[in-house]
Amino acid sequence: MCRELRIRVLPDAVDASWFADDPASIHPPSDLQKGNKFVLGFVGSFKAWHGADFLLSVLEDFHGQEPQSRLLLIGDGPLKDALQEKAYRAGLAKAVVFTGVVPHEQMRRYLAAVDVALAPYPALETFYFSPLKLFEYMAAGLAVVASSAGQIPQLIHHRVGVPSL
Repeated sequence: MCRELRIRVLPDAVDASWFADDPASIHPPSDLQKGNKFVLGFVGSFKAWHGADFLLSVLEDFHGQEPQSRLLLIGDGPLKDALQEKAYRAGLAKAVVFTGVVPHEQMRRYLAAVDVALAPYPALETFYFSPLKLFEYMAAGLAVVASSAGQIPQLIHHRVGVPSL
């Protein structure tokens, strides 16, 4: 057998059964009850290679059309202070919620507060990745808006939804 044929690349995955509860039965923390607000969400490290610097640009564009919209940022990282400052300068500080790091066992509750999950990875020529957050977003039944960097185009396709599990 040819050496190349013995190599298999397996993408990340999540235990979808962990997310299988009826979404209506999973309640977000009380301080994140969204009411009539549309919530964009991101889970991860606030780093340039995660596209964190792009997140507030998304909110700025969206907030013009949906003034009640919010951005829920779940995580932490070196760009947090810059993101907070950018939100303040743009007049969006009250529309952005920074949760800090959330224990993984609580993640379903936080994702229950999100309408659309974001994965704005920049295109980096020398970086290949299979972002676990995409699998978690989809397993949670969320709509996902993502860039086409890395393995993402193999996982989700433009204008294609994933049926409920």
